[in-house]
Amino acid sequence: AWMQKTLNKKICIVALGEGLKYPSVIRWPFEKMAFINQKSVLFRVHSKLYQLTEELKELAHSIPMDPITFLKNV
Repeated sequence: AWMQKTLNKKICIVALGEGLKYPSVIRWPFEKMAFINQKSVLFRVHSKLYQLTEELKELAHSIPMDPITFLKNV
């Protein structure tokens, strides 16, 4: 229900260190939200799994960095 309320609104999605152990919990829903909502921006911060799909290249930014280091520098 919350995700439906974000449609057509500006939203910043920050994915900090999410891996592939349970991608259906955070990683894929965040990607779907960013893809559907053209006003959103996704920031993916991960030291190894920072890659983005082709569909998200215009809507997202990948940051190849450890999330803890990233938070300390922000």
